[in-house]
Amino acid sequence: GLAPHLAIIDEYHAHATSEMYDVLTSAMTKRSQPLLFVITTAGFDLSSPCYAEYQYCCRLLEGAVENKEYFAYIAQLDPDDDPKDERVWAKANPLVAATEWGVRSLRADLKEALDDPRKMRNFLTKNMNLWVDQKDDGYLPLEKWRACESELPDLEGAEVYVGVDLSATTDLCSVAFEFPLDGGRYAVLHHSFMPADRLAERRRVDKVDYDLWVRQGYMTTVPGALIDLDFVAEWVHEKVQREGWRVREVCVDPWRAAQFNRRMEEYGYMIVEVPQTIRYISEPTLHFRGCVLDGKVVHDGDPVLTWAVGNAVAREDANGNVQLAKNKSRDRIDPIVAVVTGHARAMHAEVSAIDVSEFIDDDFLDRLWS
Repeated sequence: GLAPHLAIIDEYHAHATSEMYDVLTSAMTKRSQPLLFVITTAGFDLSSPCYAEYQYCCRLLEGAVENKEYFAYIAQLDPDDDPKDERVWAKANPLVAATEWGVRSLRADLKEALDDPRKMRNFLTKNMNLWVDQKDDGYLPLEKWRACESELPDLEGAEVYVGVDLSATTDLCSVAFEFPLDGGRYAVLHHSFMPADRLAERRRVDKVDYDLWVRQGYMTTVPGALIDLDFVAEWVHEKVQREGWRVREVCVDPWRAAQFNRRMEEYGYMIVEVPQTIRYISEPTLHFRGCVLDGKVVHDGDPVLTWAVGNAVAREDANGNVQLAKNKSRDRIDPIVAVVTGHARAMHAEVSAIDVSEFIDDDFLDRLWS
């Protein structure tokens, strides 16, 4: 079989999955001194395996991790550098910027990018080696979403709104847990389900490592070829009971939800229908985006939810209403749809009022109402 001594992967940022990387590294274990080169510029898909590798390289160079068998070299601008400043170009172009013709070429590329903003992304990624999260109609900048990743507060006994996107019974089904916090902040958790019999097919077609996410605990496979909604309802109920959460409402799109709703009502939960029509869902969609941009959302870095955020685009109607959508059929947005569905109700959660009666005497109340 294939057992190379040397393998080279070029422009890794364009790879949708790590499949080629994984195949080569696995095959090279048969050699005593194999060597794998990964050569690439930056890209604009922050959910790609290349960006994950880039993050690992950064941690390696910063000394956060140690790996004596891994050599990393990154030529890029520093965060505070101005890409229009020719004095910093050598950082990302140590060879090209060292020649007169190379500087002229970079000047020409910059002028085109300034004249035509559509070319700026290419200039930043190819010439300045900067990762750019710039999807024309993307719902959320991934760097803003990643900035909200943090250690979650203690949620034991907390009030929670459950958002559910049942989707089709043969694909992904997602559940989100949203916890209103003080100061207009929200903590978000997520879990998704997929039929076990379709896992391999969906991994091949979608080019996504679903099996890895199952092993990591971010997803659960449901026995059979269809999503058993009773299984999902039981999982949610057991999760809530185990964590001691107090469910205010279970928020569900009424489409295909009769069986799930009936089972959740049997468990004693209040069901609130959240239609996925653009006029209804626009407000929570925009409100949640604003919370992320303002840093008022905290999540645990769940890769499935982050992947869905990266897939989601915002579709706007003539009246400025916005709804989540996807550009490609294999892109999944169910996890972020579940979050927004729960947020439709969580955003209206009332902050518990402070009981001040013990500080007010009867004479004060008599004067107040007289």
